[in-house]
Amino acid sequence: MLRSVRIVYVMVPLLALVLGFLAAVEQSERGVPEASTALLATAGSSTESNGVLAARLERAAAAEGITVVRVVADPSAPDRRRTLLVTGAPGTLGSQWLADGYPEFARSITTTVEPMHVLDRHDTAGTYLIVGGGALVRVESEFRSAGFSVETERIGSFLPVSWLEFGGGRSSLVSAVLLASAALCVVGTIGSPRRIAVRRLAGSGAVAVLSSEARALTSAVWTTMTLAVVAAAFLAVYNGFANPLVLARATSAALVVLLPPVVVVHLLCTLIAMRLPLPASIRGARPGGALVFAAHAARIPAVVVVVLACFDLAGSAAIVRSGDAERELRAAGTATQLWVTPDPRPGAGTEQYWDRIGSMAARGLTDGTALLAATVEIGSGRGRETVPAVFVDGTYLDEQDVRAADGHRISADAQQVGVWTMPGNGLERDDLLRALRSWELRGAPARSVRHIGGGTLDGRSLYTYPGDTTVPAWVDAAVLIVVPDPANTFSRDQLGAWVSTGDLVFTSPATASRAISDASLDSEFSAIVQVGQDAAERARRAARDAWVDAGALLASIVVAMGVGAIAATAHRGRHGRRMLVRIAAGNAWATVNAASLVVEGLVLAAAAIVTANTWWAARPDGSGRISALDPVARSTDAAGLTAAIAVTVLSVAQLGMIAWSTSVTKRTRGRTG
Repeated sequence: MLRSVRIVYVMVPLLALVLGFLAAVEQSERGVPEASTALLATAGSSTESNGVLAARLERAAAAEGITVVRVVADPSAPDRRRTLLVTGAPGTLGSQWLADGYPEFARSITTTVEPMHVLDRHDTAGTYLIVGGGALVRVESEFRSAGFSVETERIGSFLPVSWLEFGGGRSSLVSAVLLASAALCVVGTIGSPRRIAVRRLAGSGAVAVLSSEARALTSAVWTTMTLAVVAAAFLAVYNGFANPLVLARATSAALVVLLPPVVVVHLLCTLIAMRLPLPASIRGARPGGALVFAAHAARIPAVVVVVLACFDLAGSAAIVRSGDAERELRAAGTATQLWVTPDPRPGAGTEQYWDRIGSMAARGLTDGTALLAATVEIGSGRGRETVPAVFVDGTYLDEQDVRAADGHRISADAQQVGVWTMPGNGLERDDLLRALRSWELRGAPARSVRHIGGGTLDGRSLYTYPGDTTVPAWVDAAVLIVVPDPANTFSRDQLGAWVSTGDLVFTSPATASRAISDASLDSEFSAIVQVGQDAAERARRAARDAWVDAGALLASIVVAMGVGAIAATAHRGRHGRRMLVRIAAGNAWATVNAASLVVEGLVLAAAAIVTANTWWAARPDGSGRISALDPVARSTDAAGLTAAIAVTVLSVAQLGMIAWSTSVTKRTRGRTG
């Protein structure tokens, strides 16, 4: 059997191991991989004490033979240290962890295990993980009896495919490997039919030939066994061989997803090779026109994958550059965001729903337990031109050191709005103020916008308390708009919307919980999250994704070059004699390779269309459809340039392959066709 098919069954297990490792690390960082169910507990208007709840959970865990886990991040280093509060029923994993410590898979996390009664020092509302197969009715009942509302969600089975999350660079990596696998299967079967023809001459039927081809799967088996030994040695160094089942489960899931398509393509190509004329197959005749066409056509998806990988890498790199985890942790302090349930509860109208949340936010802004840091695009007053702006209040300025160009610290004026611009931004202040009065500040009290103060900032970046990666943690060249009384300046609906997007935050988890309880909105929020902790998690994930995207881009370029080499070789095998005749007639190089050059032009045209379309769809266009504040959107120009360079490199490489193919044709005097 040709090596090309066996290479396929080496690549797939290797990719499965890489994806499985990434998935295992992510699952470990997010929670406890052994957990089967997540339980979200939301505090009601009257809840029992933390100690009583802990005792209830211990009894329920002992009765059901399960372990209840509460993951608590260390506020000083939430991205690196955490504590697991676990129930300790005999015979459960919880008792084992309390005795021996938790075998953390991800080396990036340091985990301490404490008994559940330590819950009296932590917030009881939040997510609890259930480890074990016991019934959850008793646990849910204990939470409800303690005054909590409860929602549960299954995490996964033995093969949790959801761990893999083939998105971004991983999608490009998977696409590149599957495309390469398909190309190698074609080369090893349809492109080399003599081996199959010999078996047909020996009297083998279709079933026997397919069975013989299926033996190539032994390469995957041996590769998997070898990789298992390598992975075990790696884990021994990486984490002391802690929790290897996590990696085994994730890798198995990846293998189940990736291997079947490759096997199907291999067997289909084998069936097609069996349909080729037997005499021609024995002679090793030149490849058929359909095969040559398929080889050339495969270059288009290969180049498209490269283009998409360039955009993925540019986007993840932009997210990494947009924030610094340590700097964000210091800037965020104890500020806390609320995760709003996605839809109004039954019986509540949409307007009433958001107005109630907005009213809660307004009370927090008034008493100083909440602060505004809304990063938006505003009109500059010149046509459709927009500029980034950060709406803040006095509490924000108390938390963040924002200074004017002359060095004095800016504070809120109780009587008027202040508009501060970055130096050298070219904005016309009168146009900007007119646009603000007519739209964003149209609901402000007349006295606060009659005379708008402000001036010029010192040029330092402004911190935004980002709610996700669509807004940078720090913005440059933004307008700072200080609103002294945001509770009466913006509508309740607007304030509610800003709560949901993380633009309006509370000063601490305690103040957030108290505000929710006082407003009787316990069921409207799914989580209370500290901004710094979430920012650190995002920064770490972004850095890892950037490495994955870089690997995906490199792999896709290698695959595109490999597919190009296969296309050039197949073309020479099919048209070698014709090319030799043209060479002997003294035709120009471009004439000899006219067909290949036409194909190259089509590939370049397809790449240009995909690049332009992706850039056009992802760029901020001023309509508000895509925010100009989104780091990924702002990276589209760099991504488009990177894609253009990558495609140019591939085109130059393909021209080199065409030249090499022409040289081989001339040297072998057309014996290839």
